Amino acid sequence: MKRILFYTHNSIGQGHAVRATALVTGMRRAIPESDFLVLSGTSAPQIFLQEGVEVVKLPGVRCDVANGGFEPRMLSRTGLDSLLAFRSRIIGET
Repeated sequence: MKRILFYTHNSIGQGHAVRATALVTGMRRAIPESDFLVLSGTSAPQIFLQEGVEVVKLPGVRCDVANGGFEPRMLSRTGLDSLLAFRSRIIGET
């Protein structure tokens, strides 16, 4: 049994999720006995919820157009540095 982890850090838009889903779908056909885990900051984690695919949802970030950077998407009282450190811990544990 193989265990395959897909990590898609980007949580802006849906393109990264669509590409990752295409990769998972193709690999599931090629290696049907494998387990898949997707680690993503997407705002639509349900896109990955297919039979045999688990999802770990990272806290999201969004583009802060006014400042030209990023900010927490939902955890607005958390600073960006704290959020990124939290995401790093989740990634490391996963």
